[in-house]
Amino acid sequence: MSISLTRNLVKHRAVRQFIKFCIIGLLGTVIDVGIFKLLMKYEGWSIYEARTLSFTVATINSYICNSLWTFKGLNSDARHKQFIKFLIISTTGLLLNLGIMTIVFFIL
Repeated sequence: MSISLTRNLVKHRAVRQFIKFCIIGLLGTVIDVGIFKLLMKYEGWSIYEARTLSFTVATINSYICNSLWTFKGLNSDARHKQFIKFLIISTTGLLLNLGIMTIVFFIL
């Protein structure tokens, strides 16, 4: 990929948003894994407690960063509705995550 093509791609709003979204996703993963490992190793939390807190902190961080940096410009009404949807989807994700984790760690 040539440098000029790369520059032209980055000029597009959607590409910039995607790059920002990926950066925040990577940061969220680092936060999630880091908190989980710290709580398990040094605090002696149960796997479910540690996973729930690490997932929650990483998810809230991702939402805030994405709403302020990646998708800025939403008005407060749209942001409130978006947060409710985000919360429902994230809670579903947490429950799936805990279920899969249980299968992997305790059944397999």
